[in-house]
Amino acid sequence: MRTHTTYTLRTLILNDMNEEKHKMTRQEIGTWTAMLPEITKEMFDTICFFTNSIFQRSLVGRQIRQIQHECITLLDHVDKYQNLPPIVDALKSAVIKCLDQVLEKIESDCSTYLDYEILMPSLHLKREKIAVESDMNLLVLALKNLAADRKLQKLIIECMTDLLKSARCYYYRMIYVKKLQESLIQLCKKTTKAGIDDDLMTHLLALNYNTVGFVKYYQQKVANELAACIEEEAQFEYLNLCENNFGNPHYRKSALSYDLKLRRVNHILHDFVRLELNIRHKRVALAREHLRAAELKQVTVVPKPTSCTYKIRTGLSVSALAYFIKLMIKARVIEPGVRTELLAFMAGIFQTPHCASTGISANSLGVKYNNVVQTSVTTVRVLLVRMLKLLDDEYCGV
Repeated sequence: MRTHTTYTLRTLILNDMNEEKHKMTRQEIGTWTAMLPEITKEMFDTICFFTNSIFQRSLVGRQIRQIQHECITLLDHVDKYQNLPPIVDALKSAVIKCLDQVLEKIESDCSTYLDYEILMPSLHLKREKIAVESDMNLLVLALKNLAADRKLQKLIIECMTDLLKSARCYYYRMIYVKKLQESLIQLCKKTTKAGIDDDLMTHLLALNYNTVGFVKYYQQKVANELAACIEEEAQFEYLNLCENNFGNPHYRKSALSYDLKLRRVNHILHDFVRLELNIRHKRVALAREHLRAAELKQVTVVPKPTSCTYKIRTGLSVSALAYFIKLMIKARVIEPGVRTELLAFMAGIFQTPHCASTGISANSLGVKYNNVVQTSVTTVRVLLVRMLKLLDDEYCGV
């Protein structure tokens, strides 16, 4: 359907107001200025006609979105006209007011039909940036006062700074960022310093803050907490809990998303946890197969000189055990002697969860001794902290 945004206002903005195509007279400017209030009223009538009609919703939606797209295109065009004579500049302001009123009308009365995956007019973006920057400053101060994790603070604020730097922005992105700011400011008023980081993580997950940086941050959090679970049973328990949380339907209720092109955060994390579970299930199954094969063969293994009939069982992985031995040597708990002989002896007397049937390879222990990974450091640190707590509990005051 042809409306004023399709023809009348398009003619005015793209032709009559374009000095390269036409030189407007005072009479033309006066005529257009007088017509604009009537054009606005007729556009309102057109919108009401469609919203109150018996037409199918799909037809109404197409017409409303057509008006929305045309208003945005015309606003961007009229905004390009700069350094105009005062009389033409006044006409420009009147045209912008007319288009703004039409957009406000369909946003208030026809929000369900609008296209939110379209770029905002530059004029509206400039106005919204002022509010975003003001709320961002309040949020930065609140997060700083609560001593939130600095990396997490940076990940939260970067979506707002990116928006402030951008020349264009989608409607859905602006709506999301403003809702995020409002909800985070309210969260900061209710939470405490002790709970701020966990509350932020839970809130961002629920709001589907699906930036690449936040997803990686959450995956690292899961990896660190998993590394702190020394026993295999505790690891399975933690991963099963995560799988249940990330698969919870609660996180699917909201259609909000920071980036509509990316997957939801809980879906990515659910897959991440499932992968960790699958790796451990395969590891356990493989260990059982080796044990069953050894029992079927009924082969008597003659122990090596460096092996013992009795083995010390530990819940540590080979990598964590290697790092623990390394710390004992550096702290002079034990004398290193010839390192290769020491590691061969340790490999013979210890039994880890995944080497029950095959035993620890001295070569593998040596490689992991020289190449320490972060998960091993985290696991051993948790173990040492636990030992210190036991020491304090049993001998406090001695």
